[in-house]
Amino acid sequence: MRTLFLRIDPTASQASWQLIDNAQPVGPVGRGSLHDAMRPAYHAQVVVLVTTEDVFVNYVELPGKNRQKLLKAVPFAVEDQLVEDVENMHFALSPQANNGRYLVTAVEEKMLAYWQSALRAAGIHADVLMPDVLALPGDNAWTLLLEPERALVRTPVGMFASDVGNLPLLLGNLYQQTAVDKPDVINVFDCGRANHVATLQSLMRDMEFNVQSCPDGIFGIAAKHYEPRTAVNLLQGDYSVERNLKKYFKPWLTAGSLLLVWVAWQLCFNIFNYLRLNSQSNQLNEQLAQVYKTAFPAVKKPGGISERNDMERRLKDLRKQQGAGGGGLSEMLGQTGPVLKEMQGMNIKSVRYFEGRMDIELSLKSSNQLDPLKDRISKQTGMTVEVQQASSKGEQTDVRLQIKRKG
Repeated sequence: MRTLFLRIDPTASQASWQLIDNAQPVGPVGRGSLHDAMRPAYHAQVVVLVTTEDVFVNYVELPGKNRQKLLKAVPFAVEDQLVEDVENMHFALSPQANNGRYLVTAVEEKMLAYWQSALRAAGIHADVLMPDVLALPGDNAWTLLLEPERALVRTPVGMFASDVGNLPLLLGNLYQQTAVDKPDVINVFDCGRANHVATLQSLMRDMEFNVQSCPDGIFGIAAKHYEPRTAVNLLQGDYSVERNLKKYFKPWLTAGSLLLVWVAWQLCFNIFNYLRLNSQSNQLNEQLAQVYKTAFPAVKKPGGISERNDMERRLKDLRKQQGAGGGGLSEMLGQTGPVLKEMQGMNIKSVRYFEGRMDIELSLKSSNQLDPLKDRISKQTGMTVEVQQASSKGEQTDVRLQIKRKG
């Protein structure tokens, strides 16, 4: 993933930035307002460099390894080195110790809140916020970065930012106060192009300077030496990215919970309806199978085809056999139906049709109803009615009638 190094001034009104990919700068250095930096910040990890003058940075020996307890102990450990009241300061700690010492940073909470507010107003999400002196190499060497009007110094015994005029004095004092492990050489990144190195060498003759060029400025140095796993991110504790995300999404938690409940209810409701409709479908299939057996008792249903499809196929065949002329099953049923409907106590068991003849099996409440039924069908329809079979059981009479047109 690409990294955007974004450097802002204390007022966060002006900024410069450089997009880095695989430790190499991508495109030229950008300069302008924070809003101008919004576009290159898309789809990149944003590391914001703030002025070291506004941040306390130093190494502190802290006992123990519990990070929560260490953070609570930091204010008391550096209280004597701070001008502001520790209650108004926000503290951050390096991820791990180096020779028992942690790198500690402290900044006024109102300043940190102001930077975050300015970044959010510009539509920029900062992943890391740290003093710009920490962009320099963090090994045991002494490193100095020279800019036109400003200098950054990072050493194992302390670090600071200074104007170029006071740099020899501050650097010399730090060198003299170092009792052991004095550096043999000081690495200098000369980004100022103002011959500051020559001035240093003339004023500090007992020191040796290893001058290196920095064509890409502090961004090129940060690209090579920035290590996310060991960087001191000011966005810790109440200002951490994770906590800010929780604060942002907290108002939506209730709505999200209600949405999940609604989705779960809809899912259960749909499953219930599916099971209910599936049960109804099975019942209808059973009823359809029963109707099929009643309509075609002597027919064996072909395999691989449903009762409904077979019934539709047989009805189509019957229509084809009858053609467009009269005398079809539907016409004969239409003529005999009203007569059958008027007969009290009658129950139709089956209807068969073949080549202009319709066989009806029915049961009558009494045998005395048979002759009147024949006469009425014949008189009202003009068709011939013959009794093919008749049998009585008690008062009930089962009859099979064959109805066909005369001639």
